Amino acid sequence: MRLSVAFLALAVMLFAVATVAQAKSKPAPSEDHIEQLLRLRKLLDLEIIDEAEFEERRVAMIDAYLGVNQKPNSAFDVDPNKKTFTDYKRVFDYNSRHGGKRQVPDPSDGDGNWTMPVVFTPEIDWLLSVFKDNMPRSYNDVIPYTSQLYWKSHLYLADGARDYNGTRLRFWDIEAIQERALTHVGLNIYDGGVWSISLALAGLSDFVDIYTRNVLLTSSTGANVAVGGLKSIRAWEPNPDPESPPDPFYYGKDQITNENIGQVTMPANLTFIRFMDGCECASAGCCPQEGLNEIPGNFFYRMIGPKFILDDPLQGVYGDVWRAEPFGPNPDPAQSWNAAGIAHWNDWKPITGENVWAGILAPLQVDFIRNCSNVMDFSSFEEAPHSVQLAVSLLKASDALLSPLGSMYHCPEGTKMYPPDPDEATNVSNENNFSAWAAYKALQWFLQEYYTGGDPVLDEAKEINDRLVQGLDDWFAKYLMPNKLVGEDVISQGGHVSFMGDYEPQDGDQGFAVDCQTWGLLVEGAKRFDASYGSKTTAYEVWQATKKLAGFYVNGELAGVGYTIPNGYNGTAYQGDVWSGEWSWGAVFMARKLSMEYATFGKTQWANDLMADVDSMVKHLTMEVNPGPDGLWTPGGGLKQIDGSYLYANARFFIPWGWYSNPIAATASTGWAQFYAYKYNPFELGGGRNSTFYDDQCQDNPPPSDLLEKLEKFYDYY
Repeated sequence: MRLSVAFLALAVMLFAVATVAQAKSKPAPSEDHIEQLLRLRKLLDLEIIDEAEFEERRVAMIDAYLGVNQKPNSAFDVDPNKKTFTDYKRVFDYNSRHGGKRQVPDPSDGDGNWTMPVVFTPEIDWLLSVFKDNMPRSYNDVIPYTSQLYWKSHLYLADGARDYNGTRLRFWDIEAIQERALTHVGLNIYDGGVWSISLALAGLSDFVDIYTRNVLLTSSTGANVAVGGLKSIRAWEPNPDPESPPDPFYYGKDQITNENIGQVTMPANLTFIRFMDGCECASAGCCPQEGLNEIPGNFFYRMIGPKFILDDPLQGVYGDVWRAEPFGPNPDPAQSWNAAGIAHWNDWKPITGENVWAGILAPLQVDFIRNCSNVMDFSSFEEAPHSVQLAVSLLKASDALLSPLGSMYHCPEGTKMYPPDPDEATNVSNENNFSAWAAYKALQWFLQEYYTGGDPVLDEAKEINDRLVQGLDDWFAKYLMPNKLVGEDVISQGGHVSFMGDYEPQDGDQGFAVDCQTWGLLVEGAKRFDASYGSKTTAYEVWQATKKLAGFYVNGELAGVGYTIPNGYNGTAYQGDVWSGEWSWGAVFMARKLSMEYATFGKTQWANDLMADVDSMVKHLTMEVNPGPDGLWTPGGGLKQIDGSYLYANARFFIPWGWYSNPIAATASTGWAQFYAYKYNPFELGGGRNSTFYDDQCQDNPPPSDLLEKLEKFYDYY
């Protein structure tokens, strides 16, 4: 081994610094520290560590010598050690250790001896860090620059808790507790889907299986009283209280109840655990249990958590507002047991968009990714991949929610939407529709390409699924632009479709949703959209209108998008003050896809304009946050934090469709950033044209030679 003269000089210099420090009565590093620095270089020369890790450790040693590892002066000061982001990429490819040759899978045993390279980046490490108790979380509400809770930040305490009307709430109100607690410990299952695909791309599909198998496939986060989880995460109570049973859910125009939605087989040969009928002491755990092979095929709840008891990061698990009458203010007869005021899970909302992402699209994408799209054929439900079995278990509910015009209904009646919708049974959301099409289209591919036929369960599933795809195709061709919004031709957020087939589009504050433009055009593509609406506008022009209405700009450069029309919009170009991480990444993928399509169609200038928007948004999104005094976002930086996470948004803002954005680390934003690392469009199996996934992760285990060509014909974007 040869050490460079410069490196030896650095070691001598550090030793000199140590000597001076000792002379000034400060703790001095020993000669052992110098030896450690030399050993570090040896590890690099032996290729045991890479350049990135060497540099990271070297800088840390130098900082220690110079005494710059200072603690913050107060709880809300930014830690000076947490100001600079360090990027890295570490690849563990165990196949390459066999004489330089990887082992190609044997189709007869699935994965064979081949394993996908595992790639670690700051984004992946952060996504791993939010995993606990069999599931990821949607957010991390600890500010990485101060190590303090967001709920004690200057911003939150000054702005306060508010309801959907903007009315200030007391910090101990149930709505305030719900927001904090669900953010602190909860998982929106859409976020779980994003998390799953992200890790699968990095070669960690086996890790994703922990969540898939123990939560989604079991439909529970722990049925045993000792575990304390949610015994059912589907819209079905397996052990209803005979005196105060929960209100039913009613699906679609036929108003099918959740008890009568139709039985489905549990995936992966698992059973659903419930207490046997006649149990009178379920909460004490003294009843015998049974395992059901079939359950009603209900949707999942949109939000789930590891525990029934809800832990508010400010109040803990108790609050007097939770007390049931006559001991407190809660009039719900189903909560009569709660005289003590235990804070508990109470978000029971089965939403279409979350279900198609979490239960269909993401699991199918993970299985498509895990072995580089070398998927085995199957002839029966029992042989089908568990992802297909899970998807099939959601089709009866999906079919019941298909509207007469081909759209999906947003949710069954009884969901209790927030903000309330007096006609929630007929509510339609185009964001849900775009997600649903991508999910059902992915399932259509699996059932067309890998299912060999002859199984009655899968034959029925194929028939239902084809009907769902056709319905959405019809809806997209006719009903995406029923009227102008804010004077612009843009895609409608949705509205209501009566059970007789009458469409009442959404207007007002809820009429314009940015994700309906970005996800909508990403799913529909320029070819189909322009064919349907070219007499009125084009996909390119819808994007121009979206930037006008909700673009976020930094020094005149496009940095991303917000959620809807900013407050104070006056009908002209307005630079909004809300910058969404997740929705901006969706805009990146949309603009990139439209650019490739328009280039194919010969619209070179439009293609160049769109790609310039991509480059501008990526540039600003990937800049590090400029933390303010309490560690939160301030102007002058991007949305990437020091720990590799991306902010959900730069500001606290109530999104008109039912939740708050907060400037904290988000699984959705970080996961979409990870998609971009492979240019992998999650709405398309294989990630779409020009995805780098197969080149990066499947060099010696390529997909079938005709796969990408067949996928392009299947999706028909070009």
